[in-house]
Amino acid sequence: MRGTLAHATSPSTIEVLRDALVVVTDGVITNIVQGADADALQSTLHDVTQLAEDSILLPGFVDTHVHPAQVTFAGSGTDRPLLGPTGWLECYTYPAERAWADPTVAAEVSGAVVRRALKHGCTTAVYFGTIHLEGTLKLVDACLEQGLRAVVGKVCMDRCSPADYVESTEASLSDMEAFVQATIAKAEVAHPNGPLVHPALTPRFIPTCSTALLAGLGEIARKYNGSDGGDGGSRANKVFVQSHIAQSADQLAFVEQLHPGQRDAALFDAAGLLTDRCVLAHAMHLDESELQLIARRKSALAFCPLSNVFHTEKPASTLDAPNAWRCGCNVGLATDTAGGYAPSMLHACRTAVIASRCLHKDTTVDWKYAFWLATRGGAAALSMPIGGFEVGNEFDAQLVDPSAGDPPEEAMALGVLEKYVNLGDDRNVAAVWVRGKQV
Repeated sequence: MRGTLAHATSPSTIEVLRDALVVVTDGVITNIVQGADADALQSTLHDVTQLAEDSILLPGFVDTHVHPAQVTFAGSGTDRPLLGPTGWLECYTYPAERAWADPTVAAEVSGAVVRRALKHGCTTAVYFGTIHLEGTLKLVDACLEQGLRAVVGKVCMDRCSPADYVESTEASLSDMEAFVQATIAKAEVAHPNGPLVHPALTPRFIPTCSTALLAGLGEIARKYNGSDGGDGGSRANKVFVQSHIAQSADQLAFVEQLHPGQRDAALFDAAGLLTDRCVLAHAMHLDESELQLIARRKSALAFCPLSNVFHTEKPASTLDAPNAWRCGCNVGLATDTAGGYAPSMLHACRTAVIASRCLHKDTTVDWKYAFWLATRGGAAALSMPIGGFEVGNEFDAQLVDPSAGDPPEEAMALGVLEKYVNLGDDRNVAAVWVRGKQV
């Protein structure tokens, strides 16, 4: 393809490549040249797509934390606390997730969620399923069928849960391993040159998981990733870990009640779940020592600005993403639908800027930083070769048409990109590719 490309090279820098020719072979970027070099190379190629003069090719968004089963009530319950008999989990989350006991419901909702992600320029998503094995496998199927790159997990919870929405420790571990094996098999059949969909061990959060369940999940992680936690490189046939961590004051108090003197990060670490394949959502109540532990383990954080503000104590709080990054943690941005009601990563970018500026006075999160978190940051959190246009990266991209918005904009590359982040929506997304395939 030839046209204008733009990507974040750091939290403060956007690089614009004008009149660039990007060559993609078997889904991987093999060359990027500009100007006269592009003319010379193009003369040797048989299939070159000339992008419209006013369009911009961007990396696809990476959404590091989403709950597909919850989208049916998105926009509801934003005034509720996280826990308690009238809280978010009891009144909204668990009823919606119970519905996935019916695989037909799971398949219908999953298909809609994946379609919407791609429509909004999201090319990679990290998905929390439910406790249901067959229902969550329908989510895997939807990702494979529509071509979305994804990390998908079956939720595990064996205590402190509703009587009709809980597992035994043994059944949770058995179904979790069955899910891992089925997902690996499905992904290898769909993409024999390297899977696009990966399984994730998914303890909901510390309060709903016994020590035995956490330890068992740690054993599964070691079984599939190696005793050293992995090499941080290839993700073929590898198993991720995802959960919630230090989300709210009431959650921290609950953990203290169950595990006196211990906190989330240490408990995950003791079970062997803090690895370079671990993504932990929220994290706004972690102290410096916990951030440093997570950094040493090469685990990552999912920054969920909208849900952080909604489902925390007053005054509100949110993750200080720049501080976490300075401590060595990889940080990606997330919509956290339906804790965050908006499925668009553009909305997450805007919320990240507002929440960070209001709640962390010494923090600078502007639109460039937010765009970096939504692309390059998420790619680093998952250790995937995506998020930017470099030789060797896989070609996950979105083509933005500024004239489709309201109002139409002039083609001024960097200026248009800023306006897309601040004003754009799914109408501006003209095309989306994952690993070089238009989806």
